[in-house]
Amino acid sequence: QYHNFSDFILLINDLSDVEDLRRQSQEMEQKAQIANSIQTFSHEVKNSLNNMTQLTNELFYYDELNEFHPQLNKINKHIENFSILMERMLISSKSKTYHKKEIDIASFVENEIKEYSSKLKANNIECIQEYAENCPPIYADQTSIHEIITNLTNNAIDAMCQSNITHRTLSISVEYDIQTEKIWIEIGDTGGGIPKHIQEKIFTEYYTSKDQGNGIGLYITNKLIRDHGGKISFTSIPGATVFHIELPKY
Repeated sequence: QYHNFSDFILLINDLSDVEDLRRQSQEMEQKAQIANSIQTFSHEVKNSLNNMTQLTNELFYYDELNEFHPQLNKINKHIENFSILMERMLISSKSKTYHKKEIDIASFVENEIKEYSSKLKANNIECIQEYAENCPPIYADQTSIHEIITNLTNNAIDAMCQSNITHRTLSISVEYDIQTEKIWIEIGDTGGGIPKHIQEKIFTEYYTSKDQGNGIGLYITNKLIRDHGGKISFTSIPGATVFHIELPKY
């Protein structure tokens, strides 16, 4: 009887372990679903915010709306604050699901930069672009590539607008290294440069040198690139900063 009772206790313990594993599996699945929902929501909202910013920037060109410039600036500020909130929500989800597919990277980057035409014109920024004809498609998450290009382009524009330079130039290039089978994307600006004493910190989460920065743009950019098996680096001196992105084809 004692032997049978021990077997019964062991059976209960085994069932308890199975139940714990089942519960843990359900919790992980629920967390993954919540994370995916947050990421989808954040992405859709950020796209809408970007479109709103583009539209408000275009309104600055109408002379009859000059008296409304202060209100338009306030709208842009609120949009920026909401965008920061979306970034924080995205980080708080902790995990990210990538949906990789083939992307014509040269055409993709070129189309991304076209979205900045109004902003570049409004800030008197010349844009020089160079896209290699031999670039093969890459296998990547399109949303991530969009976020990488957007973050670095916005930073470049901000750097030039915050400096006292007279000639502002945004440079964009996409090249393919046949020997290493790597895609190289470079985004450069003629802003004030990144001070040497903060260069080691710029990819650190929540570190920022901007008065209105949140310190997550470059952190996220670095993470997205590394999650795709790539690398990011930069060179910076006063008047010239270039971010170099290396991405594999697959």
